[in-house]
Amino acid sequence: MAEACSVEDSIIKIDKFNPDLLFLDVELSDGTGFDILQKVSYKNFETIFVTAYNHYSIQAFKFSAVDYLLKPIDVNEFCNAIDRVRNFRTQYSSNLSRNYEFLIENFNTTTPKKFALPTSEGLEYINIDDLILIKADGSYSELLFNNGKRKLVAKVLKDFHERLYEHGFFRAHNSFLVNLKHVKKLLKKDGGSIEMTDGSIVSLSRKNVDLFKQIMNKYIHIA
Repeated sequence: MAEACSVEDSIIKIDKFNPDLLFLDVELSDGTGFDILQKVSYKNFETIFVTAYNHYSIQAFKFSAVDYLLKPIDVNEFCNAIDRVRNFRTQYSSNLSRNYEFLIENFNTTTPKKFALPTSEGLEYINIDDLILIKADGSYSELLFNNGKRKLVAKVLKDFHERLYEHGFFRAHNSFLVNLKHVKKLLKKDGGSIEMTDGSIVSLSRKNVDLFKQIMNKYIHIA
């Protein structure tokens, strides 16, 4: 175990001790934690952020870091984060170097372009823009992509909503999460439904019709 309070010292100690896990703050005395990740030679470690950064930055970290802890640190959350690292390294040890590269890629953009999707074979890195919609299927979720492919994942729709709502995804219905970039039409039938660019028809709950119109108007204006 080693500690460092500067970018330069951190790089030296990481390359010397080859840690399995790095607790990384964002703001250091001579730079940022991002500088460390970009300059360090040894890359076979997991990262947990310990930070007071704002909510939007934290959402970006969650796409590629194993976990994050907000200051002041809660003991239970700390223990849970350690458990997640252990489970992650057990299941996806062969993907650690790729996950590091993915982490750097997300840091170099204002919003993440990809997120890691656990599969039976390891981790698959999904381009957010390729995802048309996600459909709830009990305790699973079905992901539909613009190339016609579908993936069934052992995660509930709420998990994806929490990760993607800030990146142009809208909860149209209890059973559907749609990518606004792939919305084609708002249909009147059945009280309201959405046609996606691949021809999929998504139910739009009546209570969300007005909200959807408002969000689309803002989204189109921004785009």
